[in-house]
Amino acid sequence: VFFFFLMIRRPPRSTHCISSAASDVYKRQVQKKSELEMKRKEITEFMLKKYSVIQSLMERNEKKILSALDKRVQEFAKDVDKKCAKVAEKVKELSDESSNAKDAIEDFEKNAEKLDSDTIHFMSALNEQQALAQNIDWMHDEIMSIKEREFQIINLLKDEADVEQEFLANISNER
Repeated sequence: VFFFFLMIRRPPRSTHCISSAASDVYKRQVQKKSELEMKRKEITEFMLKKYSVIQSLMERNEKKILSALDKRVQEFAKDVDKKCAKVAEKVKELSDESSNAKDAIEDFEKNAEKLDSDTIHFMSALNEQQALAQNIDWMHDEIMSIKEREFQIINLLKDEADVEQEFLANISNER
């Protein structure tokens, strides 16, 4: 709402005559004042109409904006719900995988313990096998040594048998 303030000049008090120049100025000022009052009323009415139109447009737009915002909020809430469901599903999968991983780790630890035990048994058996191999090598060397002595004894016995046969042949020839 606009207010127009005008300075209205009053005629001097000493002039009471209707036909004086100051009186004419006063009459023109009164006439202009009434014209301005009418224009001010027209402008005020025009502004009030515009204000009410703008206010109704704002109310309609406010309703549209609120409706659009409400839709967006609902869509956002649905999207958040979907994402939360996916996250919950992923957490469950990870929990299951974690449980499976724990089971696998326990199995691995059991297998590692069994492998350690098997390795100890294998090393023990390998040590025994190496000891047996050394014994076999020693026995082989002993057998070879015995065979050599046997061969020497056989050769000695052959030599003795040859000597004995010679001796017997000499005795028979001498008779």
